[in-house]
Amino acid sequence: MGSSRRGLAAGALIGLVLALSGAVEGTLGRSAPDVLVRVSGAPIRRADVDAALVRLGVEATADAAVRQAVLGRLVDEALLVERAQETGLIESDLTVRKAVIRAVIDTVVAEAAAMPTDEAALRAFHANNAALFTAPRLVRVGMIRFRDASSPAAARARAALAAAAIGGGLPFDEAARRFGDPGAAPASGALVPEAVLRRQLGPALADAALALAAGEISAPVEAQGALHLVMLVESRPSHALSFDEARGAVEAELMRRRSDDALRGLRERLRARGNVAVAPRVPRP
Repeated sequence: MGSSRRGLAAGALIGLVLALSGAVEGTLGRSAPDVLVRVSGAPIRRADVDAALVRLGVEATADAAVRQAVLGRLVDEALLVERAQETGLIESDLTVRKAVIRAVIDTVVAEAAAMPTDEAALRAFHANNAALFTAPRLVRVGMIRFRDASSPAAARARAALAAAAIGGGLPFDEAARRFGDPGAAPASGALVPEAVLRRQLGPALADAALALAAGEISAPVEAQGALHLVMLVESRPSHALSFDEARGAVEAELMRRRSDDALRGLRERLRARGNVAVAPRVPRP
């Protein structure tokens, strides 16, 4: 029963707001024709209602009843925010505080993302930041593993036989089958960037491979409890990407910088406007 009464009271309040909004608009229309309502002095404008309709997926040309309902919602939200400020909820509740900060940041980023960018600006950004839009060096590495826990000397002997056979013209993959550990990974891997190769092989084997010229074979490398012969099968040098190849990355990087600049500008404006007193010997923020 109590909740029902509270619901009726809330409905009556919203109805009263909606009924009064037309009268308020009439009293404000002469001095501020775009202002529909003021909540504690803060205006709610026609543009605010239009934006709210867009967020709700409703046409901005919606009939008067729908617009009045949305206006009432905006009034209620403003009153609730005001109440949260009065009770200190925004300052004291960490979840609410984070949500407010996130909403401000998202709004600034969204405004930056909405800025139009023409083709000429994208091409100029690509030309002025060519180093950012470069395809990395790609390498294909072959590797043969030799491991014999009971006889390290036997493993070293197999590595020497494999190196000699490859030097005599035996294909690398065939040498891996004849002399390498049974069941080891395939000798030749895929073309990958250097950073990926380092994650796959570890620093010792990757360094050995990247120090080779294409077609060269390393001396036996001890790593991960075994001996390895490493071959640099193929190497494709890094190269600058054309605008068409890098277009997606260009757009993303330009948008990221715009967002960073917008947030930096907001921070500077807020600090310039705010009354921030710094205690002695405390590092300035």
